Amino acid sequence: MIRSRITTMNKLIETVSRTFDCHDLARPAASSGWRCIGVWIVLCCGWSAQAAVTFAPVVSYPVGSNPYWIALADFNADGNLDVAVTNSGSSTVSILLGNGAGTFPSAIGTSAGSAPQGIMVGDFNGDGKLDVVTANNGAGTVSILLGNGDGTFLTKVDYTMGSGTFAVTIGDFNGDGKLDVAAVNQFSNTVSIRLGNGDGTFQTVANFAVQNDPRAIAVGDFNADGKLDLATCNFSSSSSTISLLRGNGDGTFQAATNLAAGLNPFSVAVRDLNNDGKLDLAVASFGTNTVSIFLGNGDGTFQARTGYATGTGPRTVVIGDLDGDGKLDLAVSNQSAGTTSILLGNGDGTFQAATSFALSSGTNQRSMGIGDFNNDGKLDVVSANGSSLNTVSVRLNTSLSSVAALAVQSGTSQNTFANTAFSTALSVLASGGSGNPVQGVGVTFTAPASGASGTFAGGVISVNVLTNSSGIAAAPAFTANGTGGTYTVVASVTSFAANFALTNVIATPPPVHEFGAGGWHVPGGLQPHAYGQRDAGTDVCPYQRRAAHGGDAQRYERFDERHAFGGRNIQRCRQREQWRVTRRHPGLHHRHRGIRPDNHVRHSCEQDVRRSGVRDRRHREFGLGCRAQYCQRSGDPFGQHRDAHQRRDGGGSRRAGG
Repeated sequence: MIRSRITTMNKLIETVSRTFDCHDLARPAASSGWRCIGVWIVLCCGWSAQAAVTFAPVVSYPVGSNPYWIALADFNADGNLDVAVTNSGSSTVSILLGNGAGTFPSAIGTSAGSAPQGIMVGDFNGDGKLDVVTANNGAGTVSILLGNGDGTFLTKVDYTMGSGTFAVTIGDFNGDGKLDVAAVNQFSNTVSIRLGNGDGTFQTVANFAVQNDPRAIAVGDFNADGKLDLATCNFSSSSSTISLLRGNGDGTFQAATNLAAGLNPFSVAVRDLNNDGKLDLAVASFGTNTVSIFLGNGDGTFQARTGYATGTGPRTVVIGDLDGDGKLDLAVSNQSAGTTSILLGNGDGTFQAATSFALSSGTNQRSMGIGDFNNDGKLDVVSANGSSLNTVSVRLNTSLSSVAALAVQSGTSQNTFANTAFSTALSVLASGGSGNPVQGVGVTFTAPASGASGTFAGGVISVNVLTNSSGIAAAPAFTANGTGGTYTVVASVTSFAANFALTNVIATPPPVHEFGAGGWHVPGGLQPHAYGQRDAGTDVCPYQRRAAHGGDAQRYERFDERHAFGGRNIQRCRQREQWRVTRRHPGLHHRHRGIRPDNHVRHSCEQDVRRSGVRDRRHREFGLGCRAQYCQRSGDPFGQHRDAHQRRDGGGSRRAGG
């Protein structure tokens, strides 16, 4: 149970600039025993893009004075991502409710403690509505703002932590299924823990020492013991370290161990960057203009750091799949340069060189976040711009899409007659790196140039179709050509392909049936029509029987479909050659006498039946008995044999009992 909670926590709560899966935004797992829904950064990967990540122009929204840290969540439960930002200068929190189109109405303000900086989101009282906790640097407290579920909050309740509370995170540190709070205190050089009661209130504070000037805090199970651990960024030049505190699982922590980081580490993000199942660290080092990567060993220790250049004054690092290739990338806000740097991941814990772009119209970017604000499956970026601007800026991701997988959606393994259209459209589903549909990518459908094949509308053998919002591309109508055979139509995008197996059928005359020693059969081993058949290869219903004339070599001519079904409209037999037949065949209801082999005649089955009529006992027994002996055995799904007998012979039969 504890491990289940911790596994979920490692997905949801990782750092003050942590990532967060968009599918977990709606509600947490029922088995988790606690609720924690949205926080600093939202990871919504699943689209696929070309190498270059591009963004739309900046759109900015006014908030309070000196905005600092950002949290993302769906505060009003409308399915759209919202933004919360702390305003250090006005001691408030601004809420921007998203409309799902990538834009936001005017911010809603609510009071927090003095000079709030860090912010986190979770359900602290278990009512299913998102709450907010802020770290108040001016008061040394955290403020708990319980949510109403509509984007507004109850009056704050403050809890004392340490001196200069700067950043905050949440997690279930004692395994009781209730959310707890951890905060770093800039001036007292401690981590403060308050265990939650599950009703929105918290227990007495407990403090644990770290090195000088901690500015950020992250949570994760670094040694895979099923207990949550903590990591802090210690900004002071005298420290410039990451402090690691191993959790005991009861809400207490062991003494810190320290990792050397680049000068002035300001924020830390936690994810598995090389897909080895072990948590890694990404640290923004303000003083060296780098982001440092620490790959985890899975036992609470880390490999030597690797640094990557960013813009000037990196302050916040966040993690997400920005180009949709299934590999985690980095986004870094550069406070001094007023830019954002994107470092695309290689999937092995290494990263490509940074590309930078302006996210605001000035410097002093305090923090940033990533999330899908317009519901197109691509990660957008948002920044909090400090005292010179007092805005939140949003840039929507406009990267061109491609695919990571292509699969047949409909239309494979179907047949049609030559020169006719196939009944089912040929369509494919294009998916991104994590399986989400990819919109707007061109899929090429190509048929063989010769032999059995076909053409699309307009008589062409190749068409290009864009995928829709569901990732589906459906080709126009496809018509078989005049050549019979099976062939393959290929749908392709770059190196990905999906195949459709199609068959053109050439119509042929029906086979000639024969009646011989073994009964009715068809040359080539085919079976005669099933309706009215008594046993395969033996007698058949007299009303379905084609005029049999005895002998292994005797042939008969096919009646039309109505005759085969035994309907009332029995058609005349076609003119044919007959052998001399002088004896009555069992089960037949007419006779052929004195017909010479070279004498071509027409005869009427219907007239012969009327001649025989009900006066012929054998006809009653063999003909009317069809109802019981043959039609009922075969199920006679159309009831036509039975009806024909009843109309002609009064409905009675000694064998049928009627």
